[in-house]
Amino acid sequence: MYSMNLNYKLLIDDFLKFKRSCGYKYICEQTTLRAFYIYTTDNSDSKLGLSKSFLEKWSMPNVKESRKSLSNRVSVIREFSIYLNQVGYKTYVLKAIKNSTNKSFIPYVFTRVQMKQIFTIIDTWPKSSRNSYNSNEVYPILFRLLYGCGLRISETLNLKINNVDTEM
Repeated sequence: MYSMNLNYKLLIDDFLKFKRSCGYKYICEQTTLRAFYIYTTDNSDSKLGLSKSFLEKWSMPNVKESRKSLSNRVSVIREFSIYLNQVGYKTYVLKAIKNSTNKSFIPYVFTRVQMKQIFTIIDTWPKSSRNSYNSNEVYPILFRLLYGCGLRISETLNLKINNVDTEM
């Protein structure tokens, strides 16, 4: 028998505090938990506890929801159920949704000729009076860092001068 008449708001708040005390930010997950709380208030079945049928209704895909988004949403509630079981409540734990990667993604790999064309265009980019910084110096370095080091754009933009060893 599942634990009934749970105070979902209090339990969700406790769960968030627990996860954050473990070092997790739990920002996007908080949004999912808020939506789950609304789901519990809108469904009278929630009084019967987190049963298999109640949670399986929650885990039904929404209109236009990707498999990855569904997987993330189910994962948060799965973690919440595991937490509740650990603190003494009896709940059903949803099964994780596997194969949540986007299988339609096909990476595009530029040829050497295409990369040479890109660098030629960047190197000969005309000066603009609208830019407050010298884009003619910044963009060639930016693109070469991205290409040559395999950095993500956020990693490249967050680099500081003291992160670079100029004495090699």
